[in-house]
Amino acid sequence: MPFKTDGGGLAVRLNDAKLYVSESASTWNTRLSQIGNISGKVIICTYTLPDIDYIQKILDKRSENVTIIAHEKFRKKAMQLKAIYPSLKIYLKPDVHAKIVLIEPQTVWLSSANFGSSGWFEQTIGVHSRTAYDFYLNALSKYLKVAL
Repeated sequence: MPFKTDGGGLAVRLNDAKLYVSESASTWNTRLSQIGNISGKVIICTYTLPDIDYIQKILDKRSENVTIIAHEKFRKKAMQLKAIYPSLKIYLKPDVHAKIVLIEPQTVWLSSANFGSSGWFEQTIGVHSRTAYDFYLNALSKYLKVAL
């Protein structure tokens, strides 16, 4: 039975999706290896910022037009990143737990993994869908107010 759009979410048909588990050696660094070659907005939503050195390896490729939304408990690490990358937009909120990366115009990564390295068993799905991108961009828009 196909999914339906209702109060619980958006039904979307996908022609291009990729599934990952942590054993596949795919990491945020691998998934975002081409971040320096794209010009669209990148929005990273994560609960924590677990490994600043690891995150720097990704942001060293490009920090312009990149936004991070994280839980406010990680203000100290967020301030470290902001000091290194002044153009980075960072928003801290008390109710963030999602792990989503949006890359304009149509890439969406949904993951159990926080943005950084993890030794945990993690799952991720990547999709190319403008409909899914717009859906999650709209959902995240309430967090994109009052940056550091």
